[in-house]
Amino acid sequence: MHFPQPERMDLFSPEETLLLVRAPRECRERLDRTEFPTQNAFNRASYTLLAHYLILKLMFSSGIRPCEITQGRREDLQQTALLLRVRNKGNQQYVTAERNIFLTPCTVDQLNELLAMSESRRGATSDERLFLDYRSGNPLDPRYPNKVVKQWALHCGIVRTVYAYMCRYTFCTRLVENGADPYSLKRLMGHKQMATSLIHYLKLTPGELRREWRQYNPLAEAGGVV
Repeated sequence: MHFPQPERMDLFSPEETLLLVRAPRECRERLDRTEFPTQNAFNRASYTLLAHYLILKLMFSSGIRPCEITQGRREDLQQTALLLRVRNKGNQQYVTAERNIFLTPCTVDQLNELLAMSESRRGATSDERLFLDYRSGNPLDPRYPNKVVKQWALHCGIVRTVYAYMCRYTFCTRLVENGADPYSLKRLMGHKQMATSLIHYLKLTPGELRREWRQYNPLAEAGGVV
């Protein structure tokens, strides 16, 4: 790789993943208009919570990179096909220039709701962006998804150091843990080479390795020999 990688990458557990994704959605469901001084303040809170929910949901369910979220454009949303096109600039050695990530009908509906809510806030610099800053109407800062992960981890009581790329590492590891083949992994992660996905993004924990050992050890079914 062109940049150093730590020996072990942090992951979110399945329980932490669900907590993180559900938290902004549940907070949004509890919003009360009477607690806000103006309709605009209420709309901003509602939009922001929905945006946070979708950012976390997309990172965990597709492995999309944080920068790819902030660069996403409305035209990339292919509603009928249930796809989101992801494009990367430049000729990068390890990253494919373009790929599609899969969406559920529910996610497409939620993205459409987000777009409808932001229509009046769009300016010249953010007109075509999928996500934007509701207060300013500007495109999101590339560091924004990282702030989202840290904010909701703290909200959920996850006190260790966290960062947005942990969602991508978690996505990759869970794919392999659940039986994804290397070729599919490479395509889903948007890598040109399988080795990039397997070596630098797949990081099984000791507990997960032990579970794999118990399941696939050739003596595991030999009457308790193991």
